[in-house]
Amino acid sequence: MIGFLAIVFTFGLIIFLHELGHFFVAKKRKIKVENFSLGFGPEIYGYEFGGTRYSLRLVPLGGMVKMKGELLEEKKGEPDEFLSQPWYSRISVVAAGPLMNYLLAIFIFAGVIYFWGIPKVTTEPVIGEIIQGMPAEEVGLKPGDRIVEIEVNQLKREKITLWEEAARIIHRSANKKLELKIKRGDEFFDILITPKYDEKQKIGLIGITPEVKTIKLGLINSLIKGVEQAVFWTVFTITYLARSLIKLAAPELSGPVGIAQVVAQTAKTGWQNYFYLLGLISNGLAIFNFLPIPLLDGGHILFALWEGITKKPMTKRKMQFANALGLAFILTIFVFATYNDLLRLLIKK
Repeated sequence: MIGFLAIVFTFGLIIFLHELGHFFVAKKRKIKVENFSLGFGPEIYGYEFGGTRYSLRLVPLGGMVKMKGELLEEKKGEPDEFLSQPWYSRISVVAAGPLMNYLLAIFIFAGVIYFWGIPKVTTEPVIGEIIQGMPAEEVGLKPGDRIVEIEVNQLKREKITLWEEAARIIHRSANKKLELKIKRGDEFFDILITPKYDEKQKIGLIGITPEVKTIKLGLINSLIKGVEQAVFWTVFTITYLARSLIKLAAPELSGPVGIAQVVAQTAKTGWQNYFYLLGLISNGLAIFNFLPIPLLDGGHILFALWEGITKKPMTKRKMQFANALGLAFILTIFVFATYNDLLRLLIKK
């Protein structure tokens, strides 16, 4: 039940706010909004106000905005139609949807950081985690142990005050026996250990990671970090897609089925993980909608920019052709992503 409610809330909130962005800016631009609904499917309840019908629909997954004259076949040239607006005005209406998703993502990231804090790797020589099957586990080192000194040989014993100092000695001492002086609680003891040579990194490793502490930030710094998170995931996603395109490799994509499954699973692990995932999905939806693909918001922006540059709107025939290509591309992505989702489900079973 928790998983189902999380799925409904996630898709409902993200898509509804996306449509709300379009709605607000369309109203601001004096474009007639014929219908604004919460959810989709058959109407449960509705009323009209200011020339717009507001409705609550059966399936509570998102929302819908229907503007006057937003389709070529509907356009009559009246001033309150979407396609009758100047190109820059249409861009503002279209861009408002994904920008709302970006704002939601930023505020969610900021909220998670403000209430739960942000992880930070410490510089102290304190062990955070022990990697299984490595020398540190074999000799009995534990998380929380502090490395006080390292004896490289009988003539040289170095005091350790920073994690980097310990890491530097261990990295250059592959297959050489070291003696570590460890502080565990109030007790001190020495332990012999031999770093294992790592073929990939060409260094010695004993299988330890530094301690990670959670630090709390104030409201302003949390908002700054929220923006940084949105920028990071945007750059990361675009870079990943670009590399996949250059290499002609199929990117790892998740469709509605996969996303719903992850949302349901994450909701059971705690509020912090769930809200962070909510921010990631909202950020991802913003990126996807800004892609310059016909039928998506990015495609509408591309058409409007073309009109702004050439001073001529796209012909009906060209736009219909572009929309057909866009629909084919989107359906291909949807089928591919859904196939991957179902394949992952079958493999897990």
